[in-house]
Amino acid sequence: MTTSSSGGRVTQGNFVSLKEHIETRLSAIEKAVEVANTAMQVRLTGMNEFRDTLRDQASRFVTRSELEIKLDSINARLAELNKYRDQMEGKASATQANIATLFSILGLIIAIISLLMKF
Repeated sequence: MTTSSSGGRVTQGNFVSLKEHIETRLSAIEKAVEVANTAMQVRLTGMNEFRDTLRDQASRFVTRSELEIKLDSINARLAELNKYRDQMEGKASATQANIATLFSILGLIIAIISLLMKF
């Protein structure tokens, strides 16, 4: 079978059959699909590793209820410490007032004694 191509003659020797051309193209498409599948598998493996990392990280996060329980405990302890500090400040103020009263009484006694000594 001979045909004309670009004004020249195509002979049986350099003529590629339609079947060979389709087989060559299908082979190239199959190779491209294999390469794409391999690339997709690598990508999916990477995505799965990333998801596993996120899942592992999320499992280590504290939950809202756990945090609220811990914060309630800390706030209760802080209230106790504030109450203790207020009591200590009150005792310190009472002690200072007692010392001031003692010095005032001592000053009055000394003043009375010195007045009595003058008479």
